[in-house]
Amino acid sequence: MDVLVLIQAGKDGDGPDLLRWLKSDPVAAHAKLSAAPAASDDDGMGAAEIVQAVVDNATAIGGLVISTAAWWDARRTARSPGTGSGVRIECNGAVVTINTSDPAKVQEIIDTLKRTEQPRGGDNSNAS
Repeated sequence: MDVLVLIQAGKDGDGPDLLRWLKSDPVAAHAKLSAAPAASDDDGMGAAEIVQAVVDNATAIGGLVISTAAWWDARRTARSPGTGSGVRIECNGAVVTINTSDPAKVQEIIDTLKRTEQPRGGDNSNAS
């Protein structure tokens, strides 16, 4: 089952840069990536500020988060300290923000998003 993940890079026009990063990163290779215009009521965000990623499993979600965290960290280091508000990721109603590259925090984000992939109210054939 395909899962749509929306990634909003922030207010600094970083969407196209994030999209290029994700497309070239082998860790995010399993995602089908495209740009989407941000909603007009998104605090002035312009077109192509949102990256749409379609993934087919939890492992692909994890790779997408890891690659996004690496991009955020690379951008943060290139800027003055304290700039950049993080990257917003939405998946099946769960919304998280990546504003750290700390492995434990990144793993928490991955776990949160993986839980949203679980079937809701359906048969759980792995239950004992």
